[in-house]
Amino acid sequence: MRIERAPDADAIAKRFDFEAAYQKFVEELIDYQRMCGEMLFMPAQWDNIPRILFSDLLGYEAFLTLIGLYPDRVAKLIEASAAEAYLRNTVLAKAIEEGLYPHAVLFGEDICNQRGPMISPDFLKRYYLPQLAHSLEPLLKVGCRPVWHSDGNILPMVDMLIDCGIQGFQGFQTECGVRLESLVGKRTSEGQKLLIFGPLSVATELTRLPPEQIKLRVRRAIEICIENADLVIFTSNTINPDVPLENIYAMYEALCD
Repeated sequence: MRIERAPDADAIAKRFDFEAAYQKFVEELIDYQRMCGEMLFMPAQWDNIPRILFSDLLGYEAFLTLIGLYPDRVAKLIEASAAEAYLRNTVLAKAIEEGLYPHAVLFGEDICNQRGPMISPDFLKRYYLPQLAHSLEPLLKVGCRPVWHSDGNILPMVDMLIDCGIQGFQGFQTECGVRLESLVGKRTSEGQKLLIFGPLSVATELTRLPPEQIKLRVRRAIEICIENADLVIFTSNTINPDVPLENIYAMYEALCD
């Protein structure tokens, strides 16, 4: 019943107040940038893509079963989420045009486990990816580069995401077989180099290796990406307290050497 009562895209658009949403977004952006000082405040925009794993409604097992039994109902949830994401991206696109937000944005959803997508490629191609492509249109029109956060083995989905307008990737869980070398040779749908946020692992590198080894990993990433991809040195996930402070400094120092 909850799915049946979900509003459609037209209803979502009618109740959306662009000016109010934009004003709130800009005010928060300016406030946080002021607190960051000289550091660029570039928050991820997790809600600016359609959702596909509504596991919070039923749990993973029940929701994945729902996909198999009633794909049309799940499609309705995805369509509503995509309509909201599209509208949020119109707000973000204006902030980018006004010079208030960088020309790249990080978002994504943990669709994959260690072996690959938890949802069949056929379902993704039919119900999810067209909605994702539509939601990205406002960003692509203003030259923004969407970067997909990717946990697990994202490799089976990479080409599909690029076809939708994704222009970069962040994550790179090498323990799942995802390596820079697997991606840097690919190009966007417009033939541009990919934008890479990575590739240092918070599980197998930053928590375990000494600073000199971290510097070598950073330099190696630069070597792999030179002339092949645009690189922002980043981590596979959140830096937690188990990462030694000297290893964080080592990442920065390797770029300054």
